[in-house]
Amino acid sequence: MTSTLGTGVDLFGAVSDDLLELAAHVRAGIRMSETDPAYPGDVDFLDGPMRGPCRLVDRTDESLRQGLVVGTLEGNRTVAEHRCHVDLDPDTGEVTATSRTAWRAGTYFILPGGARRESQAFRRMSERVLRALSFNA
Repeated sequence: MTSTLGTGVDLFGAVSDDLLELAAHVRAGIRMSETDPAYPGDVDFLDGPMRGPCRLVDRTDESLRQGLVVGTLEGNRTVAEHRCHVDLDPDTGEVTATSRTAWRAGTYFILPGGARRESQAFRRMSERVLRALSFNA
């Protein structure tokens, strides 16, 4: 899902910093704690659909796109990858944010209706992150 946040290089910079520091995720109500100081990209999501150990898997650092990818680690109840990025359109100056999550159950068995509930939880998480990013607009 994608959301238009506004226009301008200053907005792009502020939203990018917010995203890369995971401040938007915290403002979206996702509680986290660092798990191991030796691995600064490792975080433990304390609530939400990605609850459990996660790692900052990838960062995008380009002039017109800033983003990150958080993936679950062994011991998490799901296998998921959460991608968020902020884009600046060079022609219009429009700033957009995109959040996508791909997931599957961590076990071969899932209760009836569980997949639908998990999909809704991941969608709500993406919506909350996008709303938190629009806080800078």
